[in-house]
Amino acid sequence: MKKSIKFADDVFDDDEEESNRSKFNSRVSFARPSIVQLDNYNLSSNQTFTVELRLIILKIGSISTKENKFSCEAFLEASWYDKNIGKNSKFFDANKLKYDEKHHWNPHLYIQNLLSHQSQEIWYNVEQCSKGCKISERRRFKGEFSQTFQLKNYPLDLQELTINISSFRTSQEIDLVISTEKLSSINVSTFTQTHEWTLFQTVCSSQMTKTNDITNENQSSMDISVCVMRKPNYYYWNSFLLAFIITMICLCCFAISCDLSGNRNIVATTVLLTLITFKWSVTKNLPSLSYLTILDQYTLMNIIIVFGNNIYFALMGVFAKETCPAPFRQIDFYVFIGSTSLFYLLNSIQVLRFFFIKYKNRKMLLHREDEYNKNNTAKRARIKSIFQNASFTE
Repeated sequence: MKKSIKFADDVFDDDEEESNRSKFNSRVSFARPSIVQLDNYNLSSNQTFTVELRLIILKIGSISTKENKFSCEAFLEASWYDKNIGKNSKFFDANKLKYDEKHHWNPHLYIQNLLSHQSQEIWYNVEQCSKGCKISERRRFKGEFSQTFQLKNYPLDLQELTINISSFRTSQEIDLVISTEKLSSINVSTFTQTHEWTLFQTVCSSQMTKTNDITNENQSSMDISVCVMRKPNYYYWNSFLLAFIITMICLCCFAISCDLSGNRNIVATTVLLTLITFKWSVTKNLPSLSYLTILDQYTLMNIIIVFGNNIYFALMGVFAKETCPAPFRQIDFYVFIGSTSLFYLLNSIQVLRFFFIKYKNRKMLLHREDEYNKNNTAKRARIKSIFQNASFTE
């Protein structure tokens, strides 16, 4: 049965494709089609195809935490074995080894978190082996992908950039797994935002099963992700240090005599408004969040300290006389010592928290790297044993 794919804006018929290699311009949507009619390939009802996936990330472009997306160019290879592909001699030539997706089984893969694409190129390769024929669908694509960023540790955050590969077929028809022969990888040298992020070479994958919202059928899915860590040095000097200096100005108000509470309040109120404006300026590159980031918490901590001093200065102006007698002068001294001690204590705790988060991120990266190296070592050993067995039989 002929396979046709209807997109939301364009309709494409497979009869218009004559070659195994097909190119799509930027007008064609690579996101999920609205209606898909799968081929009626002759399969037993219990037959499940195992499709091995390998992703090579060629280039990662811009990463926008405010818009929850990133741009990427990648190469995807999906391989599966089909023993029935040679039975239909009308569409298969054992000498030329050509594959026609109109008449043979196809996994119908799509990128679930793709927002928009600029280019796409798909071609097929067929190889004969003992298991039948190995078909490889290879595609090179470039576009923007949606990603939900976790920004609680901003600007010391560690993020995952994920490409979700899914299939229109149910989990009874297809099983998506990571390739056991070819390694997924990433080209770190082409990363363009090295001034803001550190990109790591580890490529991790996780298999999952999702339920289709329309048909309520389970569909196999695969998440392939890489890690990036934000470089926080810019925020240390231009955010945390500036907030620290601005708050220190409020503590300098204690140098003004306690009977001049009006002058104290003027300076403290100016510092308070400066901190509020500063908070909105440093978080303008973030989306609207329902939680506080580390930078938000630090700025709010300073605002609360300055606001508390404002309240104290106002009360001192009410109860203290013009000459500022000894009891009030001693109280003012103790409040100054307490405010300064509390300020430095909270900042020391914040610095320790920075070290803890960096240690936690490093531990997570080491764990990912160990898993990646372990999987790669097992794959290399498996490939080596295959070549050794082949040479031994010869």
